[in-house]
Amino acid sequence: MNTRRAFTLIELLAVLVILGVLAAVIVPSVASVRAGVDRARTKVMFNQWALACAQFRQEYGFVPPLGVDNRLATADDATSFVRVLSGRNPDGTAVIDPATLGGNMRRLAFYTPGAAELRDGVLADAFGNAELGVMVDRDGDGWVRPGSDGVVPGVRAADGSGPFTPDATQLPAIGVRAEIIFFSAGRGRTAADLVLSWQ
Repeated sequence: MNTRRAFTLIELLAVLVILGVLAAVIVPSVASVRAGVDRARTKVMFNQWALACAQFRQEYGFVPPLGVDNRLATADDATSFVRVLSGRNPDGTAVIDPATLGGNMRRLAFYTPGAAELRDGVLADAFGNAELGVMVDRDGDGWVRPGSDGVVPGVRAADGSGPFTPDATQLPAIGVRAEIIFFSAGRGRTAADLVLSWQ
């Protein structure tokens, strides 16, 4: 006698339900892990930029000029950023006009952004956000303070949500002990998603 074993419709539906439940549990976890990785990559990038700016200040005696209205948001901002910190154009060619070097007259390479940071000619964090906040200690006292060192800019996420601005718990009125700080919208859902170089 030849009997064939096969899945019943009920068993097949049970397996599909179990797979659906597992997918519902795993997919958000993977997205959360990815956001954590992107957050860490962004913080590392910001810390590298801050270190390059500190080296620039040690060499030239002032913090390099970066961005307009405390933001890095355009291709011009990205080009200026790369020229100031690398002494070269974003494509690696020599800078012809020394006035565009932001004071890096020796054309020293303090930092050269990688391809992941320059997307379509614009600086971007690991989330793809092209609006990045930057604030500089303008009075040289070693603290970046909202108000005295410029208006704290709002930054938008890659999907256009925002603008998000650090609140008083993230950027207190007494300031942050740093020469330069960077921040971005991160995932861009709420202000809690902000990626801050100083925290």
